[in-house]
Parts: sequence; C-alpha cells; structure tokens
Amino acid sequence: MNKDNQDIVDKAFNIAHWGFANASKLADELKDSVISSAKYVEKAVVGDEEIISSVEAHSTFGKMNIPFPGFLSAGRDNWVKTAGFSATAILMCWGCHHMLRVPSKLPVNENKCVLILGNRNDPIVRSQIADLFRRKYTVFLCSENIGDENEDEEFLFYLDPSSNKDLMRFIDYLTTSSSIKMNLAAILFMPNIAYHVPGSLTTEVLNSTFNANISVYYDVLMKILPHLPYKKTPLFLYNPSLAYNMQISTQPATTFVSGCINSLYQVLRHLRDLQTIQLNLGVFQLGGQPSNYKYLEVSGPNINKALFDPVYKLIISFNGNFLQRAYMHLITLNGLCSSFHFGKYSLLSSLIPGPYLVKVHMVCESRLKSFAKYLSDLLYKSSAYFIK
Repeated sequence: MNKDNQDIVDKAFNIAHWGFANASKLADELKDSVISSAKYVEKAVVGDEEIISSVEAHSTFGKMNIPFPGFLSAGRDNWVKTAGFSATAILMCWGCHHMLRVPSKLPVNENKCVLILGNRNDPIVRSQIADLFRRKYTVFLCSENIGDENEDEEFLFYLDPSSNKDLMRFIDYLTTSSSIKMNLAAILFMPNIAYHVPGSLTTEVLNSTFNANISVYYDVLMKILPHLPYKKTPLFLYNPSLAYNMQISTQPATTFVSGCINSLYQVLRHLRDLQTIQLNLGVFQLGGQPSNYKYLEVSGPNINKALFDPVYKLIISFNGNFLQRAYMHLITLNGLCSSFHFGKYSLLSSLIPGPYLVKVHMVCESRLKSFAKYLSDLLYKSSAYFIK
C-alpha cells in the first residue's frame, strides 16, 4: 500500500474514532446530568428510597424495552389493589355459593323431624312421606284411621289426631325433658291432593270433606301450637288451587278445599309462632300416571323434581344458616309474599287471563297429540304396506 492510500485510511479511522469518542463522552455527560437532576429532585421532593426505586424501575424497564416505564411503575400499586379486590370478590362469591348450597339429604349429626298432617291413603301424601324419610328426616304422620297394623319404625312415627296420648308423646320429643330431643323443622298441612269426589257438593259431602281435610288437622295444629319452640316454625299449606283457579264446575270438593286453604293462609300468616307458606299445586306426573288430575287430559312434570325437591330446599333454607334464612326473608319480603307455585299451569292459572290461556293451551296440546298419533299410525301402516 502506498503512502497516499495509507494516509486516507488513517484519516478515515481517526475521524470515526473521534466521532465515537465524542458520542460516548456526550452519553456520559447526559447520564451524569440525569443522575444529578434526580438527586436534586430527591432532596427537594420525595426522599432517598422512592427516587432510587424509581431509577431502578427505569433501568429495569429500559432493559425490557417497554416504552412507558413511568406509567407502569406508577400503576403498580393500583394493579395490586385491583387484584386484591378481585380475589376478595371471588372468595366472597364462592363463600356465598357454598353457604347457599343445599345438601342432597340431611347431615347425619342433625336430628330434625317434620310433622305431616294428612291422609296416608292419598298418593301424594305417601310420596311426600317417602321423600322426607329418604332424606333422613324423622317423620311424624298424623292421620286418621291408622290402625294397629302401622307400628312405629325407626324414623317414622304414627299419631292419631283423636288421641291426646299420641299428641303428648310428640310434644315430649320436642322438649328438653325427652332423652331424644328433636328439632321441629317444618309442619306440612296436606289435605287430599290427588283425589276428590266429583259431582255435586251435598251437605254430607261438604261436612265429610271439611272434617277430613281441614277440621281434624287444624284442631291438632292448635293443640300443639303453644308447645312449639320460640322460633318461627315453617308451616307449609298444600293448596290444590288449579281447580279453584280454573273454575272447574265438576270438581266442587277440590274447589271448596282450595278456598279453605286460602282462608287458613290469610289467618295463620299473622301468627308469631309460625312462618306460613302456601304451596299452590298444579299438574304433576305421579308414578305411572301422567297427571294427578284425572279429569284433565294433560301430562305434568315429574313430581319428585317439580314438588318434592323444592319443598325440601325450602325446609332446609328456613332452618339453615344466616345467609339462607336472609335469602328466604328477601324472596318472601319478610313473610308478606310467601306463596309459591309448583307444577304445570299453577302460576299461569293464578293470573287474570290465566284460566283462558290454560284452556287454549290444553286444547292445542290435545290437538297436537292427536295429530302426532295420527302421523305415527299413518307411518306405521305405510311401512307395513311397503314391507309386504
């Protein structure tokens, strides 16, 4: 390489070295200026720890190439608070859900009983007894014409409403003097729900219906009422209100019983010792029967899921923890609106245009079933013809 070329290379290298040196010097001066300014702000405004953490945060975010390190650093506390509030809200929701959850059956350590006032020959009454018995409740059945063949079982006791001895035995189970003290969870007032005598309501039928469904059990209720615990005992009044709401003239006995239950509900709801709840019943599928109302050609939902499960949940909630009881007070408006509807057409028939809507729905459902059956028969005959 000649001298001229060597001079050109040396000059270029010298210029580049001078540029890099000045840039490095400028960067060092800028860094010193920033640090001195930060220290000045530290002494004037905040303090040592905050300015150092701010500089460290700036240095850390700078390595991560985040464009707004100051914004993220300033919002770090807000993110922590937000996460804390979110975790607290999640825990509270989980706790509320856990406290409101109803077990499938009564825990073993809870010794609770229910008193059922109803005729054991009624299939819905028998099914209700079996459901509560299956859920580990001790059931006291107060029914007429029990007879000596029905002996007490381990969790099922029979009471004769005309026997003061049986009633005193039941009261002894609720008092502290008994060796087997039980907590009364609920009283179920169940008139004949599945079957009533159709036809005209004569004086004899009226007297027998009133005595068998209302008078006998109301007398028992008034006898045991002074001996109930201080807390409000849930009283469930089963009301076969569908015939009453639909104004079915061929079922005067059912209409009469429903009117009596309505009157009892208005009277008993003001008693301090009772938490009166009315259960308006519609159409249910009972066993192999599509409907508990034979005069209605409609099918209802399964009675276990549509009636017995909700009744069990109501009993648990009225006797449950603080949150469950508060929830029941909320949905019943502290007892001002403690009327529930279960079963098909129960709620719809209670509305002002409800009976007409129910009748229209029944006619449409019947026509659709007839049409579906016609199509099924037609397809069967067609397939049989082509097979031949």
